[in-house]
Amino acid sequence: QSTEESIAIPEAPRPTPERPRQQEPVREPQRPQQETAQQQPEPEPEPQVDPRALFPGRDRRTTETQSQGETAQTGNQGRPDGTTDGTSYQGGGQGSGVDFSLTGRRANFLPLPEYTTQSQGRVVVSITVNRNGEVIRATAGARGTTVSDRVLWQAAENAARRARFDVKNDAPHEQTGTITYNFIRLN
Repeated sequence: QSTEESIAIPEAPRPTPERPRQQEPVREPQRPQQETAQQQPEPEPEPQVDPRALFPGRDRRTTETQSQGETAQTGNQGRPDGTTDGTSYQGGGQGSGVDFSLTGRRANFLPLPEYTTQSQGRVVVSITVNRNGEVIRATAGARGTTVSDRVLWQAAENAARRARFDVKNDAPHEQTGTITYNFIRLN
């Protein structure tokens, strides 16, 4: 046996078992998409007009007009203050006396014409009335006149100029209408 002293060699440290780490998923670096494979967004289609929703206008194949009226011309016929639904181009003034047509107005005073002639018939006077209800223009012989006696025309114009209508501040500056005088001799 040897009696030599020996140096004690420490035991080699034992490796401690490592705890298993949670592995993060491997991420591949993002590659830019190839520009050739990149899809262009489709442009929105322009809205299309439905031709059925449009006013069809006149059929080019026909030469007849579909306008209402008593003339062969196209377009509106009638008074500027008239109704668009009207089918009569003259009216009122039936019987003896006075009748008027002035949209949205009431007559405050409609004088009877003064005349001495024996002529009879209807005289329609075209009138222009201001907002105050005053007749500023009167012209006899409008559509519907049945007599050509200048004495009756003058009497009708004079009476029409004296007529008064209600004041209407929201009316046009000048509003057109008619006064119809029926001249009938009863004696």
